[in-house]
Amino acid sequence: MPTNQETVSFFWWMFGNVLYNVFNVLVMTWSFYVTAFETFITFIYVQLLQISTGLLVNYRGYNIFLCLSPKFGQILSPPAYIYLQLAMKQKSTLMDSSSSLSQIVRMSRSNLELNNTRSTSIAEVRIQPK
Repeated sequence: MPTNQETVSFFWWMFGNVLYNVFNVLVMTWSFYVTAFETFITFIYVQLLQISTGLLVNYRGYNIFLCLSPKFGQILSPPAYIYLQLAMKQKSTLMDSSSSLSQIVRMSRSNLELNNTRSTSIAEVRIQPK
């Protein structure tokens, strides 16, 4: 038969253990939700800002946003880069090694310069598969 002190110690040990596990689950869940929320906000942010501050590249039917403005690049770089990486990874099966991101950016910039549109900085670039 355990003594009263042992029972209390066991109770606090169990309580601490459960609390620790619940805290772990909450932290993991929270980080998941924060990541999902950041991704969602980034997606919405990119959709809203692409009209005025960036470049929308239509790559084989997939819209990819490139932020070329230095002012907004500082704000938008990390999430836009992650968003771009996700877009590139998801569509990597449709991309061959000959068409790299630098080529897309070069083509986008040249297309933007050819259009010479200062009011809007969106360029539609369609790269035909070989």
